[in-house]
This record gives sequence, structure tokens and C-alpha cells, in this order.
Amino acid sequence: MRKNWIRIGWMAAALVVMAATAPRSLVHAQNSEQHAVLVSAETGDNSAPILYFIYGSAGGKPLAALGTDYPPDLSVASSARWVLVDQGPNQPILIKDTKTNQTVRTLPADQISSDGVSFSPSTRYLTFTEVHNTSEGTIWVFHIIDLIDNSEWQFGDTLISDINGARKNKDSARAIPGVLAVGGWDDAEKILTLFDFIPESEVQPHDHYLLDVSKLKPSTKTITAPAFKALPGSALLTFSPDRTQAAYLSEDAAHQPKDYQRFGPSSVGPYDTLRLVNLATASIKVVAKAAPEAGIDKISWSADGKRLYFIAGDFGGVDYINNPVLNYVDLATNKIVKGAAIYTSSTDELDDYKICADNG
Repeated sequence: MRKNWIRIGWMAAALVVMAATAPRSLVHAQNSEQHAVLVSAETGDNSAPILYFIYGSAGGKPLAALGTDYPPDLSVASSARWVLVDQGPNQPILIKDTKTNQTVRTLPADQISSDGVSFSPSTRYLTFTEVHNTSEGTIWVFHIIDLIDNSEWQFGDTLISDINGARKNKDSARAIPGVLAVGGWDDAEKILTLFDFIPESEVQPHDHYLLDVSKLKPSTKTITAPAFKALPGSALLTFSPDRTQAAYLSEDAAHQPKDYQRFGPSSVGPYDTLRLVNLATASIKVVAKAAPEAGIDKISWSADGKRLYFIAGDFGGVDYINNPVLNYVDLATNKIVKGAAIYTSSTDELDDYKICADNG
């Protein structure tokens, strides 16, 4: 309760400061769990842009006063040490330090989307992928920045088209076919998961990779392709609740059920194998396999991380599981427990399901 009163009192102080600076009407106020506030006020002149004030957690001091016609997108890192400010089209993306009131990084908006910029759980690491098109191909660079000691690592390549029109990386196509983007971090911030994609392409690699960030040395600026551990054919990678493990589905080229119908080049599957990755050791094990004429799909963890749920069934001439059955793997015993059928009509696909907190 005391934290809530501190939060409310601090926000009120911030709004008082804002009101003294720009006494016109308050348009928007947002208070996050991380003690960062974005407020805006009209300047009193209809021809002038709206002013946006961003307040940090220390004493209600403004981090920035932005004059813009475009509402900035305020993204607050989990510890409130840094905030990401998207100032709108053709404006640089700012990474601001709430403790020093300084802009620590300025990212070019024409090459980076704010949706692709992310912090690690503790906000120590900042990751983003820079992409721009040239006459030689699509040049891309993936960045990892340690905001504590200011170390930075990069890995990049150029997507080019082969004689058949397929796009692939010029130098690292065998190891990493497409552009790298962040999937997520383990709880210890040691292992970073990534996936790759081909921009503006119907055919996608459907691969994930593990990168052991703890092995990156400050003196080494470039990451080499062998540093990325591939999870071939992986899809729907999902973290356990404690983020120490990740599960994913994969497909075996030899597994081709007779009643599975692939629709177009972008269609994937059928998934037939469920694997589990220990993110501390990067070890992988198979925990479930589909029957010869069936498939598996749609992974979900129980709240306590002790069960791994998935649906299984045949296809009936479509590219999704028809009449699915909800099963789970008991991770303590590695036994598969078969559950009840989930009713769907012959023309309906199960879109999603949720596991209750009591694992019911």
C-alpha cells in the first residue's frame, strides 16, 4: 500500500511541475508501474505543436519536452532506468537515461522501427536490427548494446536475390538465411533467443537461434555466425514461466501425413515434434512425437512450469489439426497424458486456448 501512495504522490508532483511549465489543458497522462509519466498539454496557439513532457522517477524532473504534432510512443523499460521515445515519422528514436536526464542513444528512424527495439528484462541490454535497401540488396545489422558499460556487438549481412528470385544472405546463408530479430531472453540474461525472416517474402525460414551473450567479450565488436546455435525448422518457440526453458515445434521432411493439405508456399508444417531447450546449457531434448498420420501444434505452459500442453490430431484434408485433443507432458516424469477432445466443426480451426492458473 505504501508503494501505491508513493506512486500516486509522485505522479501528482510531476503533474504540478507540468502545469507550471505549460498551464493549458491536460490532454493525456500515463503512469506506468515503472514510475515514468508521459503528459501532454496544448500550448495555447492552435498553429503551434503540442508539447509532450516525459518525467523520470527522480524528483519529477522532466526528461524531455518535445514539440511535435505527432504523439510520441513512450516505452518504459522494466527497471525505469531507460525510456524509449518514438517521436514520430522521420524523427530519430531516443533512448533516455532517467537518472542522468541524458539521451544515451539516438537511433535512425528511417532504418529502425520502434517495435523492433527492445530491452532485456533488467534493461541492461538494448537490441535492435537496422535494415535499409540499396542497389546491392537489403543491408541489415543486428545490434546488442550493454547500456551499463557501453559495449556493443554487431552481426549483419546483405540479402540478395539468386537466379530463381529467392532472397538469401550473401555471406551467411547456410547458417542464417534471413534477417535476425529478437525473440526473448532467459531469466539470467545469459541466453538470447532470435528468429530470422525474409522481408516482403511469402516463404520464410521458420528458424530460431540461441546466442550466449555471456561469452561476448567487450573487445570483440563483431559476432560470427557460429556463435548462433540453430534450432532448425523451429516454430512457436515459447518460454517457461520462469524463463529457464523454452519449448518449440519442428517438422520432419519425411513426416507427410496423407490427409495433410499444404496451401501455398507460405504454409508450414505439419509439425510432428515437440522439443524442450534448457536455456542455461542450450541442451535440447524431444518430449513428444506425433503419430504417423497426425500432427501436433499450439504449445502452452502451465502456470507452475511443470506441464507442457499441446494439441494433437489428424488433418482431414486441411493444413490444420481437425478435431484436436489437448495433451500435456508431465516434465517431472516425461510422460504424456492424453486429455479430452476439443470440439470444433469440420471447417473450424482451433485458434488458441488458455491454461488456468490451477493447471486445470
